[in-house]
Amino acid sequence: MIIPVCTVLTIFNSRECVLNSLEILKKRLMQMAFLGVILAGGKSERMGRDKATMQWQGESWLSHMASLLKTAGAKEVIVCGREAPPYVFLPDIYPNAGPLGGIHAALRYSLSVHQLPLLIVPVDIPSATAEDLVTLVQHSNKAEAVTYKRSPLPIYLNADASQLTNLEAILNNDTMNNAIHHWLENVLHFELPVSPPFKNINRLSDLEA
Repeated sequence: MIIPVCTVLTIFNSRECVLNSLEILKKRLMQMAFLGVILAGGKSERMGRDKATMQWQGESWLSHMASLLKTAGAKEVIVCGREAPPYVFLPDIYPNAGPLGGIHAALRYSLSVHQLPLLIVPVDIPSATAEDLVTLVQHSNKAEAVTYKRSPLPIYLNADASQLTNLEAILNNDTMNNAIHHWLENVLHFELPVSPPFKNINRLSDLEA
């Protein structure tokens, strides 16, 4: 049987169209890929106990936050500030630097290993949902960093060498305020126009509110 040339061309073009569509989808998925980071190095002084090991819906806060990050699409989950197998552990290169120390360690790791953006969460927002985190990812094209209104954490952060340089300049300067708010003043930052639909739990009384 002889297949008309036009039919062959149609089949060929359809195949090319499918391949192109798959390639576009692959690129989009790669663009959306990110690392999940949990900041778990705080002293938990106001709580009076280790926040990471406290229970939420039958699992520790740390395990719960790791599950949220994976559900939100994280390629890998990293924990800063404490060892928590089976997750990758990153010690702070700048100890006692608060959240910035963990952010710095995670950004440095991503730039040297994965070259992927970071979705960074504190361990003490167990009432957050995966959808709350996905909202930040969906606005990742707006700026180098994305947060909720007046809430520096959680944060979606593009992995960029200039961000690492900026962080190290702050962390190496003893006269500078190491607060995350100070760092964000020097970052191209998009703040969602809504407050976070969850809250940080710093005291036992916050669980009852």
